[in-house]
Order: sequence, then structure tokens, then C-alpha cells
Amino acid sequence: MRFYRIVRAVNRVYSLAVLWLYIAAFVVAVALMFMYPIGTIALVWAGLVGIVLVLVAGKLLALLQRAVARRALARGRCPNCTAALDGEAPTDPELRRCDACGSVFLPTGAEESEPSRAGTAPAP
Repeated sequence: MRFYRIVRAVNRVYSLAVLWLYIAAFVVAVALMFMYPIGTIALVWAGLVGIVLVLVAGKLLALLQRAVARRALARGRCPNCTAALDGEAPTDPELRRCDACGSVFLPTGAEESEPSRAGTAPAP
């Protein structure tokens, strides 16, 4: 599942990369403010339109990651390390846990951090 690992890595750095892109655009816009004011206005509008595109792309990346994980889980394989999934997580029978790498997956394909769920007390 090399494709899953690539999508997962891109999904993890995507938000930070977009943040740095917007910071760089801000620096360029400030510099252009004195030399070429129309450029600043164009960058502001590009940033506003870009927010929609960035949000859609982020959702599509997350959707792709879950779809690839669901496919691997349906075959009984861990999406991270491709080891066979034998058991369920001890805290929740819906979760699939990989004994080889310790990853825990929800039925939707989303990766779950099991210790945080196990350590929470039920609400009174």
C-alpha cells in the first residue's frame, strides 16, 4: 500500500504547506503594495478564491486516504504496513488494529488513535 502511505504523507503536510504558501503571498503582497498596488489587490483576490480551492482539495485528499484505507481493510490488510489484520481493538470491537505497526482504523477507513479513546471516561 505504497499509494496509501504517499497519500497519508501528503495529507499530513498539506495544511502546513498551504499555510506557508499564504504567508509567502502575504509577504509578496506587502512588498507589492508600494511598487505595484494592483498586484496587491490581485493577490488578495487570488487568496480569497484560493481558500475555496484549498478547502476542497483538503477534503478530497482526506476522502482519497479513507477510500484507499477502506479498500485495504476490506482485503484484511493494514493500509500502513500491509500486514494481515487479525484482531479487533480491545476497547472497541468496531476498530481494526494492526499488531505489526500499532495502527488503529475505524470502519470508515479513518485512522484512530486508540489510547485517547481508551483513556477517556464516560460522561456522567
